[in-house]
Amino acid sequence: MEIYVDGSNLIHKLWHVCENVTQVANGMQRQLSAIEREYKPDFLRVALDAPGGTWRHELVPTYKAQRGKKPEGLQTLLNSAEQLLGDWCTASVAGHEADDIIATWCHRANLSGTQAVIVSADKDLYQLLRKDLHVILRSFRTSVGKVTQEDWFNHDAFATRWAMVPVQWPQYRALVGDKSDNMPGVNSIGERYAMTLMGRYLTIEDCVTAIRRFETTGMPQKQERALLAAWDSGEVQRNIRIHTLVKNVPLPTPEIATT
Repeated sequence: MEIYVDGSNLIHKLWHVCENVTQVANGMQRQLSAIEREYKPDFLRVALDAPGGTWRHELVPTYKAQRGKKPEGLQTLLNSAEQLLGDWCTASVAGHEADDIIATWCHRANLSGTQAVIVSADKDLYQLLRKDLHVILRSFRTSVGKVTQEDWFNHDAFATRWAMVPVQWPQYRALVGDKSDNMPGVNSIGERYAMTLMGRYLTIEDCVTAIRRFETTGMPQKQERALLAAWDSGEVQRNIRIHTLVKNVPLPTPEIATT
């Protein structure tokens, strides 16, 4: 089994607990050691966001623009993450987010028949779920390094919760938007209609085709017109691409496992 930790996400989560550079750095080490000790993976890898913009910023300049400047301490931790985690197997690639690196690792694991587990609180990673791939959601609410809640999420749990399959997650996000990434959805289509469409159609394009054929979609005409307008403008296709993780990131080699 291989475990892929979203290191940048973990740094953010720990920072919002205490906002102390030393405590967060120590908390990162404790968390990684605890994960390795508890699950005993063959490999434990940590993905990190690279400094600077990504291909998503090139496609949509306003991507994550609302977040503003990070606190100095948090920025210091993010900039020095690879050095702080020098004893662990880490990877960051210019122009890509940690999510894309994890998606690439998961794709390789799938091709080789390797069981994989993701540790992150980032919902974008839901799209990677398979029967043999789980996401562990960890919450930190008291002291740094102490896990107050841990939820295992797999393909079936996702399907039960969201009434769709994981591969549809980027389609769903394109419809409802993502405020945390400053990405709008389609006007007048909220979670209710988005989930209805994902339950009826595998893709948004299938729904658009049905609308053009005057088939019943489960949406009022107002929402259908809004979806057609967003599709014809290319907005929906762009948003799907933004929310879809890249699975062919050029990772540095050789990659090594650490214990």
